[in-house]
Amino acid sequence: MKHIFKLSLILLLFCSSALKAESSFNYIPGFVIQLNGDTLKGTLLIQKSKNAGEKCVLKTETGVNKIFLPGEIQGYRYEGGKYYITKEIQNEYLNKKTVFLEYLIEGITSIYYFFDEKEHYYAEKDGVGLLELTEDKKISVIDNVEYVAPNQTEGKLMYIMQDCPAVQKDIKHIKLDHKSLIKLAKTYHEKVCDSKSCIIYEKANKPIKLSWNPFVGYSKNQYDFGGRAYTYFMDNFQIGMGLKFSNIFKFDEHLNLRVNLILEKDSKYSTLTMHGNVPVHIESDGMSYVLNKTYQMYDILPTLKASIDVLDVNIPITLNKEIQISKESTLFFGAGLANKFIISQNPNFKVQDVYDSHGSMRSYYAGIAVNVGLEEKWFGNHTFTINANYEYLENWGPSASNSVHLFNNQFSIQLGIFL
Repeated sequence: MKHIFKLSLILLLFCSSALKAESSFNYIPGFVIQLNGDTLKGTLLIQKSKNAGEKCVLKTETGVNKIFLPGEIQGYRYEGGKYYITKEIQNEYLNKKTVFLEYLIEGITSIYYFFDEKEHYYAEKDGVGLLELTEDKKISVIDNVEYVAPNQTEGKLMYIMQDCPAVQKDIKHIKLDHKSLIKLAKTYHEKVCDSKSCIIYEKANKPIKLSWNPFVGYSKNQYDFGGRAYTYFMDNFQIGMGLKFSNIFKFDEHLNLRVNLILEKDSKYSTLTMHGNVPVHIESDGMSYVLNKTYQMYDILPTLKASIDVLDVNIPITLNKEIQISKESTLFFGAGLANKFIISQNPNFKVQDVYDSHGSMRSYYAGIAVNVGLEEKWFGNHTFTINANYEYLENWGPSASNSVHLFNNQFSIQLGIFL
């Protein structure tokens, strides 16, 4: 109980510091451009693309939060970073809607980006207006034969940039993504305009974002005592706090670093059996036993139910890739370093060979960790997460070079919420 109390206090302090850190990362300096052209300075809430297209949240210099909808302001911009502007767009049913479009590049032909259920790209030029470049695949069925309508994206860009034959070849190989469209618009601008430079807003780096989430977990845990004996997979219960660092890799915004601090408690009893046919001597709660599959009596058994009773702190650190599968759901998977610190164990449990070499199960294990999970937005703006993990660890320390090594396998599943 003493260890649990201390570690619970650590977790509480950890949560408190994470909450304070997150609040400072959520807002960065920026300004709003009002309808009369005046600017209103403060700090802007960092938002995902979908939310950024629907509203702007500004914390003024007096600390008051103001929410602006598309059409209420000309636009807003993060200091030295992304720039959103009010525009009227049409959906596939020709219904008009006013939104904030993200300015990717401003030039003779400007490029914009918008995300709702899917990605949309737009191009705009004086005398032409705003054209959507993104198109759904259109399929017609005639006499049970499917016909796919030609994509008009290439034709639209050819029309907009018809005064620059030098980019026609590039248009034929265009991809609908930020990098390709910005490169095309920049090349076009430089060839048709020598009086001013285009402005690339997308180039600005996003600030590092810190998210934290408490979670609970359940795992199956196995210890291997130097190839002499091993436990069956036992129940293990977890409570922890996760930290996710986003936007730390400027070359890919979908990469992040996750660090979890987990307090783990194994079930009190676990069943041991032996590797191979070499007898293993075990002490458990004042009694001596021998694991032996071929000869059995009261203290010579093929398996033994013993109290190992391990309490530990687990700190996996993983590099993760996120894949947006819908506006509410994000799949992620990753790999990294597993770290486990054994805080306490039953002092009356000993595998004799291990005890002779190490004196105990040792305190530090390290190895690999892999995980896969899903973040899902439920109940308003709360994001829940479920993830599965596997860890393979080996003991490290002064006696780790001994021939008797200790290993740990663990499969776990965790449920949490980002706050």
